[in-house]
Amino acid sequence: MQGVGIPSSFPIRISAPENISISVCLPASRSCKVEYRAVGGTRLVGGICGSSSDTITNCYNSATVSGTEYVGGVCGENSLTSESVEKSYNTGKVSGTNYVGGVCGGNSSTVTNCYYNKDICTVGGISGSDADGSATGLTTDELCGELPNGFANYVWIKGSIDPVTDSKNPKLRTFTYTFPSLKGVGEAYIISEKQYNFSINGNEDWQEYTLISTAEEFKAFIKDSSAWGKNYILGADIDLGGAEITPIGEFKLNYIFTVIVAV
Repeated sequence: MQGVGIPSSFPIRISAPENISISVCLPASRSCKVEYRAVGGTRLVGGICGSSSDTITNCYNSATVSGTEYVGGVCGENSLTSESVEKSYNTGKVSGTNYVGGVCGGNSSTVTNCYYNKDICTVGGISGSDADGSATGLTTDELCGELPNGFANYVWIKGSIDPVTDSKNPKLRTFTYTFPSLKGVGEAYIISEKQYNFSINGNEDWQEYTLISTAEEFKAFIKDSSAWGKNYILGADIDLGGAEITPIGEFKLNYIFTVIVAV
């Protein structure tokens, strides 16, 4: 596969027990991408290749990858000592139990100049660990800034970070992150993040947030303990008259909480 991109409009979710990816054991995976997809299986699961039989170079994945054993954002297992994974990156979530990595789940050969988005993927580069110059975690800002080390500018188009402040409310802005893309291979992977300036002392404090505008949204937030550690802003006056609201946590002196700020 060379110079191939799968369009975001193509409806595909791949799931199988073993040795699964968009390109399943594809020989010589060069200049390819997988985006907006979910790849799931049990063993040997990868965004680009489940188990490599040749060199993987200049590829990237933004699909969510899940499995049990040998699960990787780029390659489930890089097993042939004569081959390598190089100049590739992953920005999708990766989950599994044994031999799980943001780039490769397992590796018996060479991995060079490969990266994963550590803001999204938290499992380490190869089998849970980073290796400098091999598989390295970068933030979204770092991936979308200058091209990562080893990525040639005649093959890759560098990403960008574009903030746009709301014309009606200067405390709101949208960050558009464009990730590195391959020349001649589809369009770049892009995500947008809404941010609010939570500053109370004049210094900027931009953070991602979720908008709450209805009583139903507020009550759902109260019931969902997994949502309590996030930022929220109030988008409208909410009438909670007659509603039963369960307090969060237990009353204590010096109790720490976050105020929901009105727009």
